[in-house]
Amino acid sequence: FKFDGQPISTILSGSRREGFRFENSDIDVMCGLDYLKVVWNSNQQLSYNPLETVLLIFDGSGSPPGYGVLDFPGRNLILAFLRGSMRDHLDNATFCRKGKWYLSSSKTKQVVRSFAPFYNEHGPCASGSVGSIEIDYAFCLTSDFWPPAAFEFANRRTVWPKDNVLNDIFNTGCHLVPIGNKLGQHEEDEWRISFSVAEQKLMYSMNHCEFVLYGLLKIFLKEVLNNVSAEE
Repeated sequence: FKFDGQPISTILSGSRREGFRFENSDIDVMCGLDYLKVVWNSNQQLSYNPLETVLLIFDGSGSPPGYGVLDFPGRNLILAFLRGSMRDHLDNATFCRKGKWYLSSSKTKQVVRSFAPFYNEHGPCASGSVGSIEIDYAFCLTSDFWPPAAFEFANRRTVWPKDNVLNDIFNTGCHLVPIGNKLGQHEEDEWRISFSVAEQKLMYSMNHCEFVLYGLLKIFLKEVLNNVSAEE
């Protein structure tokens, strides 16, 4: 796939990707530009070639846990080299605060939706359907590093999952999706840490009994908990 001429990678998730065929099973597609990466501190920038990778630095200091804004230190330099619509898209998706540039989640979603105006906004996703199957597309950013806020999960020692699964999850990293916390001060600009790939790896490590129980809990979540009113 390509986004405005640039190659993108895709990750499938959701109930159908996991192997379920419920009546309301959907398909979630996470799409991201390969050359955009998120790091958690300035030292991690040394792991990349600046001529091949555009880096953003996660800053969660002013946001609720799991959320943060993306500092874009190379924004002006990149704009100087870009031409045409890609330059305009990047310019429209960024904002300046106290002399520093950031990539806005809400503005990024506006840019992405301009390519598919017939899709509805659903959280961090553009939601539509093909026949009877609902599909949610989420533009995401990749971090090759595990977020510091989740080190406790990576370092814990339990019966399940096994150490090799934990190490695989830790080495895979995570993603950032464009949605802020409604209780935060920067909801329109924040990004949320996504552990979708880690969840898949945990699911693949289940035995058959655990997998069936997982499926029943998904049904209970959608059919019962999500339909309970706030008063109840």
